[in-house]
Amino acid sequence: MNNISFVSKKISLPTTEINSIFGKVTYQIIGEEAEITFTILMPSISEGFKTGVALDASSSMKGFYGKLPRSQENIVETEARKFLYYLADRLDADGETTAIYWACSGVKQIEIIGSFQASQCADLTIEGPVEEFFGSMTNLLPALSYFVETFTLATNGLYIFVTDGQINDFLEVKKYCIDLAKDIAIGERNPLKCVLIGLGEKIDTKQMAELDNLDGVTGLDLWDYHVAKDMREITDIFAELVDESVMVAPVATIYDDRDRPLTRFTDGLPGRVTFRLPRTATYFELEVAQQRIRQPLSIVKQEIDK
Repeated sequence: MNNISFVSKKISLPTTEINSIFGKVTYQIIGEEAEITFTILMPSISEGFKTGVALDASSSMKGFYGKLPRSQENIVETEARKFLYYLADRLDADGETTAIYWACSGVKQIEIIGSFQASQCADLTIEGPVEEFFGSMTNLLPALSYFVETFTLATNGLYIFVTDGQINDFLEVKKYCIDLAKDIAIGERNPLKCVLIGLGEKIDTKQMAELDNLDGVTGLDLWDYHVAKDMREITDIFAELVDESVMVAPVATIYDDRDRPLTRFTDGLPGRVTFRLPRTATYFELEVAQQRIRQPLSIVKQEIDK
C-alpha cells in the first residue's frame, strides 16, 4: 500500500447511500488506499449564526414556481417554507431567517423578500420576483456576496442557495470563495457555510461538487451541496456543520470489511473523522455505544486527477 502515484478526486457518497447516523461520507483514492471522511449528523452546533435562503429566479425556474401551463405545484414555495422555518426555529441567533431571490433581471440581480420568524413560514407566499423579472442568467455571486457583506458581524453564517441548473458566473464565484476563505483563515472574516440545493433533472452536479471540493485549494470547507430529491431529512443541510471540538461519544472503534480495527478513539469520538482503509473495501463499521454501524462503500476505479 505504498504506491501513492494514483490520486483520485474526492467523491461524496450519494445521500441515499449514507447511513442515517452520518451527515456526509466522502472518499479519495490514494494509491492502494481510500481515505474516508465522515461527519456525525448534527452533534453540536455553535451559537451566533445568521442564516439565509436564496431562491433561483432565472427563467428556467418558472415551472418550479408553478408559473408554466403544465406546472402542477409550486415546488419552490414548499421547499423554501421548510428551509426558512427550520433555520429560524433551530439555528438563527435572532430567530428569523432572510430570504432573497437571485438570478433576477435588473442591475442588482437579487430581490430581497424579507426576514421571517418560524411562525410566519407556514403561510409564506413564494411565487417569484415582484419588483424584478425572472432573469436570463444564473449568476450566483450577487446573492453570495449579499449574505457575506450583510452579515459581516455574525459569529457564524449558514446560507442556502436553491437552483435548477448551471451557474453562469462559476469562475467568478470560485475566485471570490478562494479570497473569502483566505480572509476567514487569517481572522479577517468570521466563518460561514454555504449549501447548494439542486432542483430537477438539469442541475450541474459537477459544478456543485467542484465548489464542495474547493477546500482542497483553500484548506477551508465553505460549500456543501445536496440534490433535493435525494435528501433524507431537512437536517441534511447540517451535514458538514459540525463542531470538531465536541466529542459525540466517549469511545469508539472503526473496523474494515475484514473486521480489522483501523482506528480507536479512547478519548472521545469527534464530529468529523478521517481514516484510511484498503481501496477494495466494500464497507466500514463504526462501533459506538456497544453497537456496530455499517456504512457500505461504492468505491470504483477512477482516472488519475491530473
